[in-house]
Amino acid sequence: MFQKSKTFKRCSAVAAVFGLSIISLVLATEAAKKRDFKGQAEFWFCKKGSSGKWEVFDKWIARDLTFKVSVTDIATGKEFTSNGVWQGESEKGHHISTRLSRPGSAEVSLADGSVRVVVPFEVTIDGKSLRESFTATSGTTEGPTGPISGQRAVFDAAAHVLKINVVGSKPVRVPAEIVDGTSNTLVAAEQKTILVVARLEGEFKKAAQ
Repeated sequence: MFQKSKTFKRCSAVAAVFGLSIISLVLATEAAKKRDFKGQAEFWFCKKGSSGKWEVFDKWIARDLTFKVSVTDIATGKEFTSNGVWQGESEKGHHISTRLSRPGSAEVSLADGSVRVVVPFEVTIDGKSLRESFTATSGTTEGPTGPISGQRAVFDAAAHVLKINVVGSKPVRVPAEIVDGTSNTLVAAEQKTILVVARLEGEFKKAAQ
């Protein structure tokens, strides 16, 4: 009886290891498949006020952001790209369009949920273009009225959905007319430094078949 019990335990252990191996293989295969990212980016454009502090002078929300990347890619910091062009009007009526100027990268730690996204973009504001590389994280960054924070990534393994919410800010030089709201040719030749604050949030889901 003892011998049979011992053999049964060995068989059970082998079956368990085999089962875990199959599950790991399935998860690894699923993680390597491309995912559709869908979300939005919210931008605050800030200028220095009379007190020397940043003040919001305009705001824009880029909706329906989409690109494809696998969970494996973002966990290992690989590049992603998109041919999409996102455009619209800001709250003050400026026409804005943006696109990736070259591949970006996203890195997510599935261990602690920390996120880092680097987005090299070309943005056109009222026909005037500039290229910048923007970094956003799940941590804290400078905001218009104080620090703002992102959130740690949440991965739903059963649904194969990864949710992110990242923030970033960067000083950018732009034509003074965008800041001052004037079309004076002399002023238009000037450049001013603004603070661009952004929040990117969305979900990576299974790519549509």
